[in-house]
Amino acid sequence: MNKFCVFCGKKPEEKTKEHVIPKWLIELTGGVNRKAFFGFDLIPDKPKIRFYSFDSFSFPACFECNNEFSDLEIKARSVIMSILKDDLISDIDINCLLDWLDKVRVGLWLGFLVLSKNGPGITPKFHIRTRLSAADRLLFIYKLSTDRVGMNFIGTDSPSFLLIPSSFALLINNYCLFNVSHFNLCDRRLGFPYAQEAYYRSLDLQIEANFVKGLGRCINPIIQRHSLPCASKFIQPIFSQYRNIAGFHNLYDNDYVHSNSIDWEKGIGKIFQELNGTTKIFPREKTNVWFPPGFYELAEFLPKISQQVYDFQIDAFTRSASLDRLSKNEKRYVRKHIESCKRANNLIVNCVKEQSRYLIGI
Repeated sequence: MNKFCVFCGKKPEEKTKEHVIPKWLIELTGGVNRKAFFGFDLIPDKPKIRFYSFDSFSFPACFECNNEFSDLEIKARSVIMSILKDDLISDIDINCLLDWLDKVRVGLWLGFLVLSKNGPGITPKFHIRTRLSAADRLLFIYKLSTDRVGMNFIGTDSPSFLLIPSSFALLINNYCLFNVSHFNLCDRRLGFPYAQEAYYRSLDLQIEANFVKGLGRCINPIIQRHSLPCASKFIQPIFSQYRNIAGFHNLYDNDYVHSNSIDWEKGIGKIFQELNGTTKIFPREKTNVWFPPGFYELAEFLPKISQQVYDFQIDAFTRSASLDRLSKNEKRYVRKHIESCKRANNLIVNCVKEQSRYLIGI
């Protein structure tokens, strides 16, 4: 792959290095030069496990782009420190954290494409800058029962993630941040305008959609797919890419959308929280209602959260849009690819289960 800036996608100007996993997070979770598992190198005849030091997992970036995103890193660090300390947070904090997770998720996707020398043959159509606050998103926060120092990211080297980087999990010491962002995730059930019909146009997975007026009320549960209990659940509708499209403006220019937006002009909805079977707007003032209602043992949690990550990745294929407008051959190709991704994901989950057995001495 030709060298590109992970933020803008252009040839880097006044080149610097961007640590996709920022240095402050590496330092917070252990030694800076420690080696970590970065998936499998499938290029040789015999696949090899990839181990790199976190500090060396860096990629080219324009100096100006890197500097532009430094403020987000500072703010996100403050939010994560509040979470690790079981401190109070606000809706603006969650919004900041979701922006930062967009940055990390897309950065990891681009990074793993580079590590694999783009074995899947994917030409990135977006980079970090164009994917911040670009699609509906959710954040589930889980807590582990024992204090630990360490970091893991889950789901970033799977075939389904490399094709559509929609879902991943980030374990930071004794907390886990499970994050999803993709088209048509939650807007309808949050009462916002939504795609009544959506179709894949071709094998590049570009989507053609027919948007209609929202219901103006929430339908519980917002996220219908089964997920692990004992999570603090946050969901946010994003309409930044639709509000100014010809014919769409009137769908979003109404009291319900205005009153349920953090920034209507930017197309950013408010933070909604699912709590005890109901959905409420998360407050602006700092509060402790974000605390997870329970906790998990690490060995029990790892295979379950891995399965959840991969299930949501497959959902990004199957629930976002229909295959009906593809040719028979295209449909057959996509369905085969989905089944291949499922098999690969199941192999990874089984591997995690085996590794987890050693954590509990079985």
